[in-house]
Amino acid sequence: MLLVTVGCTLATLITPAGIEGLTYPLRYLEPNDWGLANIPEWRSPNFHEPAHWLFAGIIVLLLVLGTGRAPGWLLTVTVLGLLGGLFAMRGIPVAAVVALPTLAYGIDARTRGWTLDAPRRAMTLIVCAGLAVITALVMIPKPLDEAVTRHRETRFPVAAVDYLASVMPDARVFAQYFWGGYVAHRLQESGGTVFVDGRNDMYDQEILEAYSAAVAADAGWESTMDAHRVDAILLPPERFPLLAAAQRASWCERFRSDVAVLLLKCETGQP
Repeated sequence: MLLVTVGCTLATLITPAGIEGLTYPLRYLEPNDWGLANIPEWRSPNFHEPAHWLFAGIIVLLLVLGTGRAPGWLLTVTVLGLLGGLFAMRGIPVAAVVALPTLAYGIDARTRGWTLDAPRRAMTLIVCAGLAVITALVMIPKPLDEAVTRHRETRFPVAAVDYLASVMPDARVFAQYFWGGYVAHRLQESGGTVFVDGRNDMYDQEILEAYSAAVAADAGWESTMDAHRVDAILLPPERFPLLAAAQRASWCERFRSDVAVLLLKCETGQP
């Protein structure tokens, strides 16, 4: 493992990111970090939401069942993993992976004295049945494909990007942060680019702060658009003051749906 760690470290250092490829996670320890303040996965889990109950259940089971004879190194990794999951939702999958072996030690210690192995057998059947249901769902592609299509069309600006691709396929797009990757995926072959996308670790803090200031229509947003030669603004129809401010300036609405509003410079992108 030491050789693997050294090899991965050296491999990271020879990439264009250099030392920043190793140190960028430390920025999330800073209270004023942009990603920590704006990206949901870096926030602590909200146990009022059902989506986080499974993680809470793992913690409760560990407290109730104990850890049995789990080795010290595994207990240390489990505690660190759980703390990471409590600090940021992004850490929950890792926390679950390292906690489940420890939980298995606790279950084994609690059930070792049972004279009948029926409870253990029942537990195994429940796990197998759950895996069978998941497998069956995965093996039925049509309903899943339809669900994915519905999700894409209601969460991403599919129709707006279709229109933009038809009138300005090489546009430089100021899109909502969470849409950046989708817009880049759709337009990259025709030369289109985005201001920012979901890989916030790729951008300097100044760029991310400039994005936040622009969507809030703070003073200087027009200078930001000019400096980066933005051709199109693509945002959801609610919550963003930039839409109203841009339409009062030199931007015209070219497309609107329940999902997205597309603005282009008034002298460009005419149908």
